[in-house]
Order: sequence, then structure tokens, then C-alpha cells
Amino acid sequence: MLVWFCIHNGTVRGWSRQNQQEIIALEVSPDQKKIEEIRQEFLKWPGIFDIKIEALAGTFAPGDDLLFLVVAGDIRENVKAVLAGLLDRVKAGPIKKREIIIVGAPPGGWPSC
Repeated sequence: MLVWFCIHNGTVRGWSRQNQQEIIALEVSPDQKKIEEIRQEFLKWPGIFDIKIEALAGTFAPGDDLLFLVVAGDIRENVKAVLAGLLDRVKAGPIKKREIIIVGAPPGGWPSC
């Protein structure tokens, strides 16, 4: 049996999407119960064999890993569609984030010397 896997490894960006300021840390608080409900919903999609999600909690620095999604299924189209939908749903609601920035830092951060 051939199995397709799609994997997402979410890391902390070094800049804010909101204003492009430099981020020095990111506080993350995932709602594990809601994430599991979403996982169960996507497991019902056609051709999906299994889904693993690891959403870490705590304070992270730019470059740190914080979200892992793995989707296994029968054909590429099924697996890609579930990974895309799953990622959007998990990031849109059950994961709360708070960016920690340097107050007064210019967009793009301070120039290096």
C-alpha cells in the first residue's frame, strides 16, 4: 500500500505580520481540546488514514519550532487538501499568540553594526 504524507513544521517568525517589527519572543497558548476536535473532524475526510498534531505551549524565540502537523492518506490530492484546511483551522482559533517586540524598534528591526 502506498501512503502519502504531508508535514508542516511551524516556527516563530522574527517579525510581526501586523507591522513588520522585530519579534524577540512569542507567547503561545494552544487549546488542546479544540485542536483534538478539529483533528477528529479532518480524520473523517475521504482517503485520510491518520493525523498527528503537536502544538507546543510556552514562550519561544524566533526560529523555534512550535507547531507540527502530519497528515497521512491514500493520494496526494486528499492529503494536501486536509493539510491546508487543518493548518488554517488550527491557526485561526485554538492557538492564541502574543508577540513580544522591542518598543520603539523600527520596522525590520535595528540595523546591524
